[in-house]
Amino acid sequence: MVSKATTPIVFSLLLSLGLTVGQVQADDQDQGWIAYNTDLLKQRLRNPDSAEFRNVFLSRKASVPVACGEVNATTESGVMSGFQRFVGAGSVGVFLPWDVDDFDTLWGHFCR
Repeated sequence: MVSKATTPIVFSLLLSLGLTVGQVQADDQDQGWIAYNTDLLKQRLRNPDSAEFRNVFLSRKASVPVACGEVNATTESGVMSGFQRFVGAGSVGVFLPWDVDDFDTLWGHFCR
């Protein structure tokens, strides 16, 4: 489980990551980065095989490669939770709306 982080800390981590990772160039690398982040997100789910993704894309809006999209998965009671947005930044973390204080600002900065 990811501990709740504040938006400024997340921004800081993501921007510092951009200085060390650099820009991803090729489409294959883009798909690899997306797959890496969706796999990280699946690891957090109770039933990873139930995960459905939509509207997933790679954003370089802030010079940092970030996977953005929506995920739907089963809850403890076995029903689908409904699609939730996520922001994936590799080893820094994959963030869902309840992981950061102001997810809308995070989404707006990196994904919109």
